[in-house]
Amino acid sequence: MKVKGLIASAIGALAIGCTLTGCETEILNTVSAEESNNFIAIVGNHAGSLKPTYSTSKNAVMDACKAEGTVAVIVADGEPYLATGNYIDIPKQQNNLSSSKLKQIYTSQTEQIMTLMESSYAKTEEVDLLKAIDLCAREAQSSQFEDGKTEIYIYDAGVSTVYLNMTMMDLEYIDADSVVATLKDKNMIPDLSGLDTIHWFNIGDVDYQISNGQIEGIKKIWRAIIEAGGCKVEFYTDPSTTEFDVELPHVSEIPYTVDSVEFKTEKETSKEVEEIENPIVFTESEIGFEPGAVTFIDKIQATETLSAVTDFLNENEDINILIAATTADWGTTEYQSKLSADRAMTVKNQFVKAGIDESRITTIGLGSTSGFYKYDKNIDGSLNDEIASRNRSIVIMDVTSDRATQILAGKFKRGEMYE
Repeated sequence: MKVKGLIASAIGALAIGCTLTGCETEILNTVSAEESNNFIAIVGNHAGSLKPTYSTSKNAVMDACKAEGTVAVIVADGEPYLATGNYIDIPKQQNNLSSSKLKQIYTSQTEQIMTLMESSYAKTEEVDLLKAIDLCAREAQSSQFEDGKTEIYIYDAGVSTVYLNMTMMDLEYIDADSVVATLKDKNMIPDLSGLDTIHWFNIGDVDYQISNGQIEGIKKIWRAIIEAGGCKVEFYTDPSTTEFDVELPHVSEIPYTVDSVEFKTEKETSKEVEEIENPIVFTESEIGFEPGAVTFIDKIQATETLSAVTDFLNENEDINILIAATTADWGTTEYQSKLSADRAMTVKNQFVKAGIDESRITTIGLGSTSGFYKYDKNIDGSLNDEIASRNRSIVIMDVTSDRATQILAGKFKRGEMYE
């Protein structure tokens, strides 16, 4: 059913009573855009996100009402849907109305649509944001939106948890091109051709902790998808978000990544080691092992890489260390645990050969089950070579440090949040 006259009837119950002057409040941080005939919004009124401030799109909504165009409000949840069940045709006004009367009408219509955006909540669990954007694209390409320019606004944290499941991605190291390639193979890139720019607010604004690197990863994914669909996207920051005060269906959260661990380059590891309170991580490019084995690929390089730690231990005989080895997520948990434990022992033996008392060295194999692990699968389930390489690491730290204590107590687990 088309929703002709809906502004004046069905949505009428949502209308905010206002006078001509009372509705003309100043809108701060409003995106500057050319006057448009139509408007589509994707609203992320769901669990896991902060509540957006929709006033930033008020001018675009008012333009559509003035032009007597078409409006659609899409709610992003597990099964994205059109608020009101369909698009909204702004009613045509009589030609003999005064300019002040027309202004009063389109101002009231604008307020009703703004209220609709604010009050349309998620109905189903999780968030299929890719499907919401595809629904937006199909609406924008339909005959109802063919006249004039259509402005697209998205108000969402950007965390999709259905199919394009970001809770299972290492967002800091995500290969956005690989994501796009997989979606293209499955014909799942939304067709956004003919549109100019999507204005995206509140990306990364979740009500739990994630890192800046993860937020940048979310942006990379959506920018790549939207550009692959034939459109541009601009991201905007809105610091005035608040928490929802209503109960909403469950949405899975992104596991927080450990920001304190920095992967060293070969140049960095050649520097002197001054302290090991924080973990020192050596990746596969620095201390590499033969595939599925415990022998070094290049023993001379491994020895040179570890020499700075050897020097530190010789100069600080009161400090003992923990060597933790990690692996990519390939094979069974038991296989990963044994392989990493044996590799940690190989590194210990290297220190012992260099003159370090073996009683000063504790070893443990963590496989891919620890908080050091970065999700290393592509969207199709295959291993991401770059991230997997980083996961094949040797981590060295003071055995009395807080992190070592957590690890030895079995409390430093994959996918959990740590300070």
